[in-house]
Amino acid sequence: MLYLYNIFLLYLLYIEYINMNRVEFIMYVIVLMILSYVFFKIYCNIKSNTVSIQENMVGEIKDSIISMISSFSVDEFNSIVSNKNFLNIGGIQSIDKKYSIMPLKQYCIKASLNSATTGKTVNKDMVKFVLSRGCRLLDFEVFYTKAGNNYLPVVAESTDPEFKLFSTDNHITLESVFTTIIGNCFSGNSPNKKDPLFIHLRIKTKDTECYSAISKLIDSILKIKLYQGEVNDKTKLEQLMGKIVIVIDKTIHRDYKDYAKCKGSDVKCYDLSNYLNVESGSQTINLYSLMQIENQASSPPLIKDDEISTTAISSKLVLPIQKSKQNPNMQKLVTNFGAQIIAYRYSNPDNNLVDCETFFNDNKSGIVPLAAAIPYFQRIHKESTKK
Repeated sequence: MLYLYNIFLLYLLYIEYINMNRVEFIMYVIVLMILSYVFFKIYCNIKSNTVSIQENMVGEIKDSIISMISSFSVDEFNSIVSNKNFLNIGGIQSIDKKYSIMPLKQYCIKASLNSATTGKTVNKDMVKFVLSRGCRLLDFEVFYTKAGNNYLPVVAESTDPEFKLFSTDNHITLESVFTTIIGNCFSGNSPNKKDPLFIHLRIKTKDTECYSAISKLIDSILKIKLYQGEVNDKTKLEQLMGKIVIVIDKTIHRDYKDYAKCKGSDVKCYDLSNYLNVESGSQTINLYSLMQIENQASSPPLIKDDEISTTAISSKLVLPIQKSKQNPNMQKLVTNFGAQIIAYRYSNPDNNLVDCETFFNDNKSGIVPLAAAIPYFQRIHKESTKK
């Protein structure tokens, strides 16, 4: 538009130049320059206001979408909490000290998969809910996402092999998740608050800064309750009581430690190896998808003559990460494969989750000896076949 206006002015100057003397021509040029300047200022002001209106509209649309997702997340969460399939806590409490003297592999631990997920959204209140149900292993997928001018570790779900697209409609910061955990896992909101809490992180990035950012959050929020030292096949449950144990999934990037290392010159970097207690996908904690373990030959553990321990040689963590949202059958996984830690989607309170809840409620604990779980499920199986 300004380009056309300038051509028009040049044409007028040419016409006037032919018909005017020199003084008149100079005066005419000055008037045209003043008018041109005024027109230019008006144009800039209109353009600025248009951009401002567009930015405000974008901001309002963005706020509207966030508000809508937040409302949907609350609705999803409320529908889960009010679901009639959830039983009462049933007297769940911290495991008695006399039963905590065995290595970790000798215990079934109540666990939740993607512990902040309510279905299509993630919500920190869901973390409080699974803790209130007595869960003592909480699983999270962690990503590194841009927020403004910075990148932050966030919690969401994704089936994208490149980890660029989320399956959930929103995400929440890992900081808010850790803050929720530390404020509830050892408080009255958790019926078994003296038990250890295992935080299982599936870190889906190779960004060095993400590992450092996660470590910094652990240091600033969880360190006060963090177990100091390595957890291995000889670590007894009693050593972990009242502590947080950080578990990192090593199967996503088996070379993740190379990316997590701090550069010697970076004094502000937090090294994840200083906060990691144990890895899943390791000899201490075997990691399986539901399909992987069910495709194995049956290998039921045996109860030893002491009647309190079994022949289990490691902990088995099962994550039902297949496309089907159905929860796993705990009876089958315990009796056929000796799986001790089976994570459940609390966003889907189906019959299998109800059976899991019933097991832990009947045993009045979120951590139950495997030697007690085996005869429990054998009895359930016998009773079901008589019907």
